Amino acid sequence: MSIASTKALDEYNAFGPWVSEVRTPDDIPPLFAPASIDVTTSTLVLKFPRPESRRDLVAGMNLYDLLVDVRHDAVVILRRDGDTFATRRIALDEIAVLSSGADLLDGRLVLQLTSGETYSAPYNGSSSATVRRLVDTVRGLIPERPARIRLAADAASTPLTMPLALDELGRDDAFFTNTINDFALREPRLTLLGAHGRRVVAPLGGGLRRALRSLRPMTLHGAVLALTPTELAVLSRTKWMTREGAPAASMVRTVVSLASITAVRSRDHESYEGVTVITIVSVGSELELFLPTGSDAERALPRV
Repeated sequence: MSIASTKALDEYNAFGPWVSEVRTPDDIPPLFAPASIDVTTSTLVLKFPRPESRRDLVAGMNLYDLLVDVRHDAVVILRRDGDTFATRRIALDEIAVLSSGADLLDGRLVLQLTSGETYSAPYNGSSSATVRRLVDTVRGLIPERPARIRLAADAASTPLTMPLALDELGRDDAFFTNTINDFALREPRLTLLGAHGRRVVAPLGGGLRRALRSLRPMTLHGAVLALTPTELAVLSRTKWMTREGAPAASMVRTVVSLASITAVRSRDHESYEGVTVITIVSVGSELELFLPTGSDAERALPRV
């Protein structure tokens, strides 16, 4: 058996649905070897597997769709394109929004750039901690830049100096409190803008429409909004509003560079009472937040 065949078999035997760290040159998938990634000078290198069942793959196939190489001044993305790959080097100051989250095992990493480009990669939810590490590594390398607008008045925000109580947002949203408390431990300058749990919202319209929709009530899900000196951080579900009766089993953490935010707009939800839609306008992207009208988070965000 040739050396190439042996490496292909070894890669196949070690393959799984998880995102893996590349620590040595031997860990680099053969497809991406021509890129000559020097892992000794990289801050973090991760490989994302093809989102396919192992039974549909065989030794010798290209098993990885993506290689992300985080360097001190850029993020280099190598993406599989058939039997070859495309390379994109992203300067750190090009990154406007970073988002990662999963609904059970269905995870997604998203990078939105100031150019309007979006890079998205699916991942297995079992790798959520690894992907959060990637996001935090990139966040820690982005140079601080001045905000374009003042995102929240000092009087509208409350320093998060004490952990939130586990039941602060209700039993179904306790995961939010655990997540924001963990975030606060690692971000000593974090400021809480607002936090709220889920609630059922009433539809607009006449009695018949209201009666029909009451059979399948709409839930506005909980969320937490916070500020670091350089970012707006949003913890939310993968969907802001759902008709599902069971608690949502999802979590998304989105961080938006304050230096990229140019405006904040708001409007009343077109179909439900007590729901305000806030649009965070960044250079190259927009982020919609669905918040309870009059909540701390809704009132804290200015309309610019």
